Amino acid sequence: MEIFLDHSFRRSLFKQWKDYYAKYEPIICSSLELYANEILFRVNNYNNSHVSFLSELRARKETFLLFTKICTKAFNDLEKNGKKININLEVQDLLNPLFLYFLDDLLNRVNINPENVNFEILENEEINEEHKSIVLWKLKALSEIWFKISIDDLFSWYSSKERIDFLLWEDIDLSMVKIDWRFMQEMFLCNKYRFDCQWVKQSLSLNDIDDFKKYVSDLKKVWIKVVSERVETEDMLKFAKSLWIEYFQWYLFQWFDRWELFKI
Repeated sequence: MEIFLDHSFRRSLFKQWKDYYAKYEPIICSSLELYANEILFRVNNYNNSHVSFLSELRARKETFLLFTKICTKAFNDLEKNGKKININLEVQDLLNPLFLYFLDDLLNRVNINPENVNFEILENEEINEEHKSIVLWKLKALSEIWFKISIDDLFSWYSSKERIDFLLWEDIDLSMVKIDWRFMQEMFLCNKYRFDCQWVKQSLSLNDIDDFKKYVSDLKKVWIKVVSERVETEDMLKFAKSLWIEYFQWYLFQWFDRWELFKI
């Protein structure tokens, strides 16, 4: 894969940061068994410096190298243990001319079942008219290879109900939707203390928690798994289950021991 990477870009990327890491976070089903692991990029294990680092790379349209490193780590681990893996996917990386070439090259070198890989479309970038046709073409190409496609952080930034409706209308086969942790926490606190929910703009078509439950039910009817992020307490887990959500993620499940950092 080295032939696909700009070496001057690689040198500039590594100039500021010496080491990159990945860590796995478990996604748990309602029986509290492991469903999949999400692999996440980290600069180090001390703080959230990866957030500002990603923001800088996004502004420069230079996240593709990190995507290739994360994918390579994930695919190699999948070949060894066979466990399902979720991988974050930037819209700008999906648009990269080398995107499909990279995946094809990696699949030729690593023996995995693509059905065990779930790409999560991130919320930070719009799918606009200028590149809509390319995005749809690339997503359909992923499905044809049998990769899974998901929506990350629903009700945050550009991850809206409208984005899901658009992709379903365009016959994109979505396998999972993850509800943004801020939205879940707001619903949980409002329900617990009987406040009125201030629904975010991406969810204005859902007037209350009953509407949200119906929406979760509608997604499940078309075989889309719904994941609640930031489940930190037993009360939060119980609340998420009351919304008919059957998959969960975050600190409550540290006992799966997936918090080790791996150098990439």
